[in-house]
Amino acid sequence: MKPFKFGEVVTSEFQCPRPALLKNLLAHLGDGDKVLLLGERRMGKTSFICHAVAPALKQRLFMVSLWDVKSAGDLAAQVRAALIRLRRESPVFQKAKRFLATRMAAGIDLGALAAQTLPADSGNPEVLEQLLDELYAEHKNSPVLAVWDEFQEILKLPDGNALIGRLRNAIQHFSGMAHVFAGSDRNRMHGIFNDPASPFFKGAVTIVFDKIEPAEFAAWIRKRFARANVTVTDELMDGIFKMTASVSGDVQQLCSALWAVAKQGERLDSRHLKPALREIWANESRSYEAIIEEATSIQWRCLKALALYPDKPVAGAEFGKLSGVATPSSVARALNGLVARNVLNKTAATYAFINPFFMEWIRNKLVS
Repeated sequence: MKPFKFGEVVTSEFQCPRPALLKNLLAHLGDGDKVLLLGERRMGKTSFICHAVAPALKQRLFMVSLWDVKSAGDLAAQVRAALIRLRRESPVFQKAKRFLATRMAAGIDLGALAAQTLPADSGNPEVLEQLLDELYAEHKNSPVLAVWDEFQEILKLPDGNALIGRLRNAIQHFSGMAHVFAGSDRNRMHGIFNDPASPFFKGAVTIVFDKIEPAEFAAWIRKRFARANVTVTDELMDGIFKMTASVSGDVQQLCSALWAVAKQGERLDSRHLKPALREIWANESRSYEAIIEEATSIQWRCLKALALYPDKPVAGAEFGKLSGVATPSSVARALNGLVARNVLNKTAATYAFINPFFMEWIRNKLVS
């Protein structure tokens, strides 16, 4: 079995332990606090909550992702589906399931059984509040940890601010029920929880899901490679962290590719980075090409310049010369368009590739 996994929710076996973070989260969530959990995408927040936090709390997990929610109706449907999953895990439901199994009641729709008493999917805002009432009733029967993943995406909905108010009005009455509002966009999450005009102002304790300390992460990675008697040089380990900016999911993906190209008992060094990247590019190059096909000519010029000169200020005249784009305003429009397409990430006035292997692919195309 490959010792590294990425791009999915993984069990604790495939996560580098975070004991200090776990202790901090349990201290708050164990008391039923509301927590704002801030961390970049692909850092492993969801896996950590599902397979470290919830089991440690001994609570059932109610999880809703707002990443692809487009309307209040979508949100209500997501909440309803999460409630059905939650009910299937309840002690009462499991007991009923075992009872039905002994009676050979194979024709009974267990999904419909779990959905009983839940209002139907609807864009009606009142339905969301009714579903939240059902959620709290479930918690009172058997403790529940509620997780709202990529919560900042609620601001993109046409009635996002109104929905935030409705959620806050309902959740503030959920005495003793822990909630995690996880998000990857610090600016928008801070706006929701730290703006005095927001309904959620001071409504949650902020905890940062930060990058793992390199020494701890390196020791864990080396143990995983040691399963095949493979060793990793310090130079290569530094290269892994530099290329991925220590983002956990990207680290795991690069390590998985290194594992694929390594031989039993081999000593891996920086020369193995290019073969590992080719392993990744073989699976992802078509998606890279699609990004370029959909990009404007100015966006493509900016992408090439950013890949080759990531440390150059994009608002400066030098970046304009390197990219061949005449004005800083044109550069900004092009880069912001790529941010909207989730190709780039923006922090203050700095832009960076969300996928570091896409950046390396562009570099390889330009210099080879």
